[in-house]
Amino acid sequence: TVTTSSMSTTATTATITTTLSTRTATITTTKTETVSTTTSLTSTTVSSTTTTARPGTCSPPILGADKDVSDCYNKFPPDATCIVTCVAGYVGEPVVYACFSETDGYVGEGPVCTSSTTTMTVSTTTKSTTTTESTTTISTTTISTTTISTTTISTTTISMTTTSTTTLSTTTISTTTTTLPALCEDIPSGMGVDSSDCEGKYNGDSCNVACTGAYSGEVVSLFCDEGTFTGTMPRCEKIRCDEGVPAGFDNSSCLGTEVGDWCSVSCLPGFLPESAVWFCHDDGILRGIPPKCERLQCDETLLPGGVGVNASMCDQPFAGEACELTCQEGFAGDPIVVVCAVTGEFVASEGHEALVPACEPLPCEIPQALEADAILHMCSSVTHGLSCIAGCGEGYIGVPIELSCDAPALQGGVPDCEGMPCSTNMPSGIGVDATDCTGKRTGETCRPQCKHGFLEMTATDLHC
Repeated sequence: TVTTSSMSTTATTATITTTLSTRTATITTTKTETVSTTTSLTSTTVSSTTTTARPGTCSPPILGADKDVSDCYNKFPPDATCIVTCVAGYVGEPVVYACFSETDGYVGEGPVCTSSTTTMTVSTTTKSTTTTESTTTISTTTISTTTISTTTISTTTISMTTTSTTTLSTTTISTTTTTLPALCEDIPSGMGVDSSDCEGKYNGDSCNVACTGAYSGEVVSLFCDEGTFTGTMPRCEKIRCDEGVPAGFDNSSCLGTEVGDWCSVSCLPGFLPESAVWFCHDDGILRGIPPKCERLQCDETLLPGGVGVNASMCDQPFAGEACELTCQEGFAGDPIVVVCAVTGEFVASEGHEALVPACEPLPCEIPQALEADAILHMCSSVTHGLSCIAGCGEGYIGVPIELSCDAPALQGGVPDCEGMPCSTNMPSGIGVDATDCTGKRTGETCRPQCKHGFLEMTATDLHC
């Protein structure tokens, strides 16, 4: 017996495309497509290992079967850290966890783990006939993984077509024009312009334009041409008052004054400040009443003070005048010349800086009467204008007096000093006659003698 067997194999290939888009360092599977014929078989194997933690260590975080926390075992707080990753078959960025206490355990978030398991589909179909025949269909899935970062720029172009249709209609109009004389209505105007002669003028007419009032200028003619005046306008300038400007005053504000304007006429420097208002008239003449100007004087009290200065010759001089300052009697110093300025103040004369002389007081002479032994004084260095005291010297009595120095002499007299009587240390002894020394006063002398019957060996004068 012959048995004929025939086997036919048909291969079907399907393509599965997995597109991974990368954004911010996270890998995400956006689409998985599986084509199955007859029977689909998916196989996923997950293996896990159980580890017992040591006492006192941080308990590892419970995160799920897709997370690998093996690095978190047997670490002690408070500075324990570990890295949690995704198990095999999953993808995701590792995350660091921290443990600060055994009670709280590890603290952290993530990671986000995405499955990367490949799904394969095998489809088998068996068919039998009278003749022993076996047909097997194998469907093979090809997995292609492509990471694509795509930027799509879409450009839209809009095209617009505008159709414009214009219908042109032509109309012929016949006009008969009758030309009449045109009135010139643009009457010229301006400051100081008199154009009254140009009113009511028509084509072909002319008129005169002049300057009026406070303005002066040449007269010009204008021509009316088809409703418009042609020609050059006159240049009208305001009249200035060049006459009547007062002399001998400060008239600077009146120079170039125009008609209708006011100006101030003032006294010149060196005079009391007075002013008057003058007016510029239409005839170009300035008129007004001049101010009354009085010469300015300098007050001697404004001079700097100085001891012994004689300012009698500078008693209110007029502005521009000079005077001399000297030293009073009893003082010595060089004179100074000062000038009364136009401002009413004294100023030093040319070549000098000082306003007052340097006057030094003169000393007083001591009279001979004060040089007596009975007088004691403190007038040796006294100078003019000062005073001193003179009294009685030692052994004299009397009332002291005050003397004043009116250089070159001391005024006040001499104190009356009387000597005090000598009452002690009288001469005595056998045969001594002291009658001559009785009642003597300070400054007086006496001579003791020998009594009758004694021979004088020496003679001595005594001083009280």
